[in-house]
Amino acid sequence: MILPLSAAHDQAIYGNKAANLARIMGAGLSSRDGFVVQAQVLQDNLVRLGMQDRFAALGQAGSDRKDVGEALRTAIRTGGVSDALRGEVASALEPERVYAVRSSAVGEDGTAASFAGQFDSILGCSTAAQVCDAICQVWSSLLNPRALAYADRKGNMLDRMAVVIQEQVAAVASGVLFTVDPRAPQNGHMIVEYCDGLGEQLVSGQITPAAGQIDRTDGSYNHERDADTDATWSPRLKGAASGLRDLGLALERAFGCAQDIEFSINADGQIVVLQSRPITTSGPAADTEMVSWSNANIAENFPDPVCRMLQSFVARGYGAYFRSLALAFGVPRSRVAGLGERFDEVVACHGGRLYYNLSNIHLLLYAVPGGRRLAEYFNTFTGAEGLEPPPDARRPMLREALELARMPLQILCQYCLLSRRLRGFEDRVDAYARASTPNGLAAKTPEELARLVEGFLDIRLNHWTPAALSDAAAMISYGLLGSLLRDTPETDENTLLQGLPGLASARPVEALWALSEDLKGSEAADLIRRDTPEDVLTLLQSGALQDAGRKIWAYLETWGFRSSGELLLIRPTPWEDPISVLRLLRAYLLSDDAGPMEKSLRQAGIRQEKTRAAIGAMRIWPRQRFRAVLWATQKSIGLRERARMKQALLYSRLRQVALAAGQRLTDQGRLSQPEDVFHLGVDELASLLRGGTLAGGTVAARAQEMADDQSWSPPAVFTLAKGQMFRRQDAVIAPAQDRDASNLRGTSACGGQTDGTAAVVLDVSEIGTIQKDQILVTRQTDPGWATVFFLVKGLVIERGGLLSHGAIIAREYGIPAVIGVQGATTAIKSGDRVEILADTGEVRIHAQ
Repeated sequence: MILPLSAAHDQAIYGNKAANLARIMGAGLSSRDGFVVQAQVLQDNLVRLGMQDRFAALGQAGSDRKDVGEALRTAIRTGGVSDALRGEVASALEPERVYAVRSSAVGEDGTAASFAGQFDSILGCSTAAQVCDAICQVWSSLLNPRALAYADRKGNMLDRMAVVIQEQVAAVASGVLFTVDPRAPQNGHMIVEYCDGLGEQLVSGQITPAAGQIDRTDGSYNHERDADTDATWSPRLKGAASGLRDLGLALERAFGCAQDIEFSINADGQIVVLQSRPITTSGPAADTEMVSWSNANIAENFPDPVCRMLQSFVARGYGAYFRSLALAFGVPRSRVAGLGERFDEVVACHGGRLYYNLSNIHLLLYAVPGGRRLAEYFNTFTGAEGLEPPPDARRPMLREALELARMPLQILCQYCLLSRRLRGFEDRVDAYARASTPNGLAAKTPEELARLVEGFLDIRLNHWTPAALSDAAAMISYGLLGSLLRDTPETDENTLLQGLPGLASARPVEALWALSEDLKGSEAADLIRRDTPEDVLTLLQSGALQDAGRKIWAYLETWGFRSSGELLLIRPTPWEDPISVLRLLRAYLLSDDAGPMEKSLRQAGIRQEKTRAAIGAMRIWPRQRFRAVLWATQKSIGLRERARMKQALLYSRLRQVALAAGQRLTDQGRLSQPEDVFHLGVDELASLLRGGTLAGGTVAARAQEMADDQSWSPPAVFTLAKGQMFRRQDAVIAPAQDRDASNLRGTSACGGQTDGTAAVVLDVSEIGTIQKDQILVTRQTDPGWATVFFLVKGLVIERGGLLSHGAIIAREYGIPAVIGVQGATTAIKSGDRVEILADTGEVRIHAQ
């Protein structure tokens, strides 16, 4: 229930204030250690008191909210803490020390709302009984009238509160330091307010403190006003100004944005940080670290706003992904540990959409020997734009040389074992899939469902290394292949990757085509061609088309987890809603073109011919190296597609587990409908299944937030100060593309030349509108689009890298494709005549 404050890094468990203090201590800056009671303990205490339902209903209390809050406050204060918590507190206290007990709510001290001064702080506690009473009083302050009113104004009801217990400073003076002036952030000075003794009167507004300015450059002090009380220490602030300035700048560097810092100074002149949080009303300081954000590649997997369930593990998942790669590449564990914060911040949500933190990713790549080359490969892999090397990228030459000499052997060992390790990963996912078969979930107990939720999280966070290595192998080998072909301009790496046999992403396409061939000549085929997919589905569900129905259901049982947006969790799979599959089946039955296998074999022949020509043009030694790299590239692309296939299966099973849990919670009256479960984090869901509670109004607020995110979108690339989020009011609507601009440019993903009528399609659910021999124009693609690719003549895609799934499938079937064509879906209109010159990355528009 408690742990040392210095270890409380997870904001979701220990609150922002505790996590900030842990970060301050980790950076070696001045603060006092202590311990923290995690946020879940309050929820458990409400269950113990039988008040969890009233607490959960607080958000809908309406005009009675104040009375309900007061009743809950009284129950929390008088009900005390559990014997278990009392025992842990008694064990953690040091004798003859005095403690301060303060709130650390999840969401307090945030960038959008600070809740400063809204919750109680209790000073002068020296016994376990006093500390436990103080914990109850701090908990109850979550529901005091001023906190509830502040939450209403900010639209952010807090419902989880950890509690910090810290040794109290014997302060001769205390104050608040703003590292930039909130009134005029660019004027070059800090603002300090201070008083004698402890700072509670200052923070609570009971007095008017003394105030002054501290120059950010030289630390000089300019006094503005005296306090309205007798002050004996205050005149000595001038002597502490330089130390406060240095501390303020250090905290800005640690947190990446301007800070609001509470501090105390003891009799020895030591400055102790009591808390530090972002200034919620100012912009970044002039020397704040800037961060480059991009949705390149990640928008392919997550094209829409993501639900709270996905948000609850996606940052942790990507952090584990990059951390496991660094260790696998032989980066020393000490360096990985030193970059811990960077690993935890490689992705974030802006406007509900996922973005890569390119600044952090490039910094992590440069931590590996040969990092510049790896950064180039990553940009090619994702389609991201290049960045300058991080300022601290250079390391001693001898260390760099030794690590660079060791790394190839390390990577070679990883690669040799990769196929076997990936099979282990696939077996683990398959075992999870068998344990979470949709038809068997209704019989699971709440505890079994909670364990399935945690089982998913265990695979995603602790057993993802083979999938990450498959990505890395494809990225590195593709980059090496391109380097080897620089002197052979008549051959490019994409040509040598066409028609690769056995790609996992092609198997659902081939299976559906085979099903259409099997049905040809049958009554079912005639009905599918003639009737709407909805009517056909009704016939299938009635059992009227027994033989065809058996084959279609068998296809859905095997491949019904693959679809566009398959990782978003909130989209129904084809297994749940077969309409999209029936539309495709109709298109296949109406097609008189070659099937996907035939087209793939045709491209394989071209690939083999081009490969022989490239090898023939090389000298003997480069030839052997080229053969090895080409084989590695082709092999690793296949491994990567296998890993992605299992990822789709795993996420589809989490969706089914979550819906089963949502149904259970709906039956209990704790959710309005099963789909509301996606507005819960995975940890929250497991807790609810075990009897935990959730504050009232939480689900409704998150649902509204997600609906709001649907109505706008940040740009694809932008730069912000570290710690800031892209705001809706900063979004600028891009001007419409000039219809007279007839030429667009991008990057060739698969060569060739073609022309045809454009079909601008923004969602794979609209594929029924695509006709044979059209040019498909879209924003981004994922494996769910593979089923329609071989029906079209060409592809124009706004986003994506050369190893994106859209590019891989285009090469599989030899479809001329140009990716990274900015503004394509607005410049091109459905019905326009479009010419693709894929070898040069050019798209010509002939308006209708």
